Amino acid sequence: MQKKRLEFVDSAKGIAILLLLFSHTGPGNIVNSIITAFHMPIFFIISGILISYKYGDSITAINIFKAIIKRTKQLFVPYYIFGLMLIVFFALLSYISTGQFSYKERLLNLLTFCGIASLWFIPIYFFAEFLLLSTLLFIKRKTSKTFIAAASVVFLVSYFYIHENPQSQFLCLLLKTYVAYTFSLIGYLFHSTRHLYNRILAAPLYMTITLFTPFLICSLYNGTVGIGALSFNNPFIFYINAIGISILIFSLMNNCTKPQINNCLTFFGQNSIVILCTNNLIIEVFRLLDYKIFGNILISWGLYGNIIFTIILIAIEIPIIILTKKTKLSILFGK
Repeated sequence: MQKKRLEFVDSAKGIAILLLLFSHTGPGNIVNSIITAFHMPIFFIISGILISYKYGDSITAINIFKAIIKRTKQLFVPYYIFGLMLIVFFALLSYISTGQFSYKERLLNLLTFCGIASLWFIPIYFFAEFLLLSTLLFIKRKTSKTFIAAASVVFLVSYFYIHENPQSQFLCLLLKTYVAYTFSLIGYLFHSTRHLYNRILAAPLYMTITLFTPFLICSLYNGTVGIGALSFNNPFIFYINAIGISILIFSLMNNCTKPQINNCLTFFGQNSIVILCTNNLIIEVFRLLDYKIFGNILISWGLYGNIIFTIILIAIEIPIIILTKKTKLSILFGK
């Protein structure tokens, strides 16, 4: 029997993916400091929640094998299709401006799972989920899982306090995966700790909203961060913000009684892979048109331009999502 979807999870994903769109329009450091504090970590935390919801403590090698087969189709089909589209687009831009096709570096990044633009997220998500499933297969005691999560966070916080970003792309890939894995494991532990999970989701709305304030202040203090760039400023504050804001958003969405809001966010949350894969190409094409035709008018309008740009992007993404649901275009997104 198929389990019922966790509606607050879809709504939370909707918030995160829409904020990703907004952040890619370049709204400035203040706004991006708040958005980047959680908008990527929340997806990894959700991955852990869903694994706990689906499997509980009953992970088997067969489960992992089936998950790998399913995820390979769901994630790497769009990863390579839209990665190649971006490579062709940037190569054409390079040819127009310099007379030479520039594609080798981006192609290498794609083939070595480093990704292009937002697509870095896809292989990292895959590897982090595989590591979490493997951990659950071999580590059965909850205290041991909790210790691994705590030790991983301490190690990563210490590492990023001491070291600069590594030059090796392979080491960057490992570190990104490890960071994502810790968030996934934290998400799993959050959901599996039922009394804490239920109490937080049922927290009064006024309490949830009040608790946002210190995290938002910390986000502004810590500045713009990102797993993709391995840029965390203060890594301890980064982890606290990412976990705290994500959990508060879960509580907020779980207690939202406005069906119009829930349905809208759920629509985008359930189709976040479509937005993730298409947004960079749409943004670059639109920026090119804005530059050639309007002289970068959206940039000159500042934050208002960013909001208008985001609304335009959403208006473009909606028919794409509908087409993927009703036509064979869904194949492009691993569906």
